Amino acid sequence: MTSRLIIAGVSALAGLVGGAVVARYAWPAIGGTPAVQAPIATTEPAPATVEVARARQGRVDQALNSLGTLQARESVPLASLNPGVVTAIHFQEGTRVEANALLVDLDQRIARANLASAETELRAAQIRFERSQQLSGSGFRSRQQLDDDRAAIDRAAAEVAVRQTQLAQLSVRAPFAGVLGQRDFGVGEYIEAGKRLVTLEDRSVLRVSFRVPERFLPKLAIGQSVELTLDAVPGRTFTGRVTLLDPRPSSNDRDIQVRAEIPNDPPMLPSGLFARVRLVIESRPDAIVVPPSAVSYMLTGAYVFKVVDGRARRTPVRVGLQLPDRVEILEGVAPGDQVVTAGQFNLDDGRRVTTVSQTPGQR
Repeated sequence: MTSRLIIAGVSALAGLVGGAVVARYAWPAIGGTPAVQAPIATTEPAPATVEVARARQGRVDQALNSLGTLQARESVPLASLNPGVVTAIHFQEGTRVEANALLVDLDQRIARANLASAETELRAAQIRFERSQQLSGSGFRSRQQLDDDRAAIDRAAAEVAVRQTQLAQLSVRAPFAGVLGQRDFGVGEYIEAGKRLVTLEDRSVLRVSFRVPERFLPKLAIGQSVELTLDAVPGRTFTGRVTLLDPRPSSNDRDIQVRAEIPNDPPMLPSGLFARVRLVIESRPDAIVVPPSAVSYMLTGAYVFKVVDGRARRTPVRVGLQLPDRVEILEGVAPGDQVVTAGQFNLDDGRRVTTVSQTPGQR
């Protein structure tokens, strides 16, 4: 009995001591000091290393790319209005000639004889009229006869003009200055009226026709700049201006036909070359631009990380024109701002960063 009492007393004493210990560390004592709490870690992550570039002002162009073929501004096949035998060729193939240059003569012997006869008749009519005037003054020639002789002069003069025109049409002349192509006839050959003799091209200005989708029609205008690159002349870019917009879209693909002209004086480029055309439809010379890698996109819009006082600040932006080497920023970035171009995918807003300048030409 005595042993059971001793054990019960020891158990009660242990319970009291344990309760006191728990109360000391778990709850503040009434009227005493707060309980001791475990410390919480507040260490900031190490700075992230990122590449940066500065926003700057630069030119951005919205351009359309198309294909076309170079054509001479003027290109006409020359022919004779009359049939005949070729008696002389006054040009060399592939050479430049001036306007009205004599190129080809056909047999003119009959035409010259007809002209000489008409000129003789004109002189005779003039002599008859002069004699009639003298006789009319003496009263030996009536007024009607004098008028008839004057009309005879007019008819003879008209016949001379006809014969002169017929003679001139037996010669082929250049209607404008240009370069002659290959001829396919020779001296002594009989040619029919209208037969093509040689092609004359004015290459001082070249034309290129190409198509653009109809949705860009509101942005097209006469005078817009075009750039041409040619496989035949690698490494060079030729510039020109839009001179024609066909108002009727193609019935097949609804494209707009556009024509541009490119200066070519002295003529270096031949017609017929394949050309790649770049048409600038919108240009802003003082746009704010950043590298494409600086801009990130999500459902709520585009954003960049700007570096401000050593920390990355996530900044929403409004994007304009996008080019392979630059992106226009309409809102959210000012010239000179540092933007992160690499390493931003592990960033949080406000994180400290260590910056490394972006290598020129990258991203």
